[in-house]
Amino acid sequence: MRAAGFDDGRQPSRRRRAGPALVHGHNLHLKRDKSRMRLGDLRPEWWSAGALVSARLGERYAFVATALGTIRHQGVGTPPSDTVEGLLYALPEDRYVVDPDRLAATFGHAGPVPRVSPWFGYFPLDPAHLAATDGILFVKDVPRTQAPRPASPTYE
Repeated sequence: MRAAGFDDGRQPSRRRRAGPALVHGHNLHLKRDKSRMRLGDLRPEWWSAGALVSARLGERYAFVATALGTIRHQGVGTPPSDTVEGLLYALPEDRYVVDPDRLAATFGHAGPVPRVSPWFGYFPLDPAHLAATDGILFVKDVPRTQAPRPASPTYE
């Protein structure tokens, strides 16, 4: 996603009138707050595309975070019950769209603790940022999938 071109007024007028857009990306790229991560001893932080677009669009920007229960083939097992993912994992269905305010109310004053992922490719939800999230899409278990084979070329 190129945040600067998303709603900067330089796009053709037909694009500005096109209406809402759904953008898929990593939570760290789309959330409203400053993004942070760990890289060994380093702790880089940046204003993500979501933060920039949110500042520009205000209430017209909505952020739905993705949370995952397990990614067993990557070493991400069942989440601890005192985490956001752990509470959602205990529910009976495989997938949910969740209101973060209602979810936060279920934790009470103690609040959830941050989950730590053993795999560098999954950044669990930070419970401190639930208030800046408009929704959570939760998937209980992510199965291993086989990459599709490239199609054989066809000649006409």
